[in-house]
Amino acid sequence: MFILTAPVSAHSNARVTSNTAEKPDTVISNAIQPGRSKMSSQEFNIHCKRAYQKAAPDDGYRILIDRLWPRGVSKDELKIDEWNKALAPSDDLRKWFDHDPKKWAAFYQKYHRELRENLPHETRQALRQTAKDGRLTLVYGARDEAHNNAVALKMYLQDSSNP
Repeated sequence: MFILTAPVSAHSNARVTSNTAEKPDTVISNAIQPGRSKMSSQEFNIHCKRAYQKAAPDDGYRILIDRLWPRGVSKDELKIDEWNKALAPSDDLRKWFDHDPKKWAAFYQKYHRELRENLPHETRQALRQTAKDGRLTLVYGARDEAHNNAVALKMYLQDSSNP
């Protein structure tokens, strides 16, 4: 796996992170169902917010977790602290899912598998620590607020079985 970090712009403190290891795989049967994480949401202050919603002062640390920049939103409007492409599903998985709610269970299971295989332990721990110390807002561009990579990533981070 290769991680690349670079500033979003010359006038920004936000960071861009990219991951080149990308392979969707088979469905994992023992994945956690939405709303049934092994850790309570009180332990981790994680919220999901569409990129098209205005940033709020109480958003805390805002991280864009999509591989593609949201259409029609400027860097100034988005007000992110980090753009971490390594947290996005692989292109193959994203295209396969195509935001079809019927594929949701298989999508988040495959996405969780990608995260377990490709996301460095240090990144996972840093996100959890941010969510424990303050508030972590996962910013995404999808229209569907219930079936998207931010919801799936939040489930993954709250699951104590993911080291």
